[in-house]
Amino acid sequence: LGRRERGFVATREDYVAYEQLRSQLLRGRAGAAAMKAGGIVWRLAKDVVRIRDVLDGPSSRADWAGQSVDSERGMHLVDDALDSTELELICGVYRIETGHRVQVGEASWWPQQKTWRGSGVYHGQWTADNEAWFQSRLEKIRLEEAVPMKPGAWKELLRQNHKIIPRIIESTEASCRVWARSVVRGYVFVAGCG
Repeated sequence: LGRRERGFVATREDYVAYEQLRSQLLRGRAGAAAMKAGGIVWRLAKDVVRIRDVLDGPSSRADWAGQSVDSERGMHLVDDALDSTELELICGVYRIETGHRVQVGEASWWPQQKTWRGSGVYHGQWTADNEAWFQSRLEKIRLEEAVPMKPGAWKELLRQNHKIIPRIIESTEASCRVWARSVVRGYVFVAGCG
C-alpha cells in the first residue's frame, strides 16, 4: 500500500481504499492463486474471487512465473503463485518511515501469510474460531477501533500452540498429497487440502 511518513495513523477511509485495491488485484490472475494459498490470504480473497475462476486452471503466466506443484511420471506441473508484493497488498501492508535515515517498518491491516501460517491459529483449514476472529477484527476496523499492526504485534496476538501446529500441518499436507496421487490422478495439490 506504499510508503507512509512517520506517525501515520490509518483511518476508515484508508481501509476502504485498501479494500478497493485488494479487490482489483484479486479480480485478476492473482485471485485464483490467493484462493489456493489457504490461510488468511484465502479468507481475504473468498468474498471477491469466483470459484469458477479458481477451477479454470493456471494462467499462461504460470509457465514462467508460477510455482512447481508436483512432478510425477516425467511431467512437471505448475500453478499460479503470488509474489511478495501481491501477498503484501492482499494483507494490507504499509511501509512506514521510522525516522532513522532510510529505515522503514511495516504495519498491516491483517497478519501476513507467513505470520498466519507460523501461528497457532493456523490448523491447515479455516475454522469457525478463525472466522469469528476475522469478523470481529473486520468490525473493529470498520468502527475505527483497530488499526494496522506491526509484525511483532501480530505474532504476539496469534501465538497459540506455535510449536506443534506446523508439524501437524506438514504431516497432514504430506498425507493429502499421497492420498490425492493414489485416488485422483491429475489432481493438483492445494495447500491445506481445502
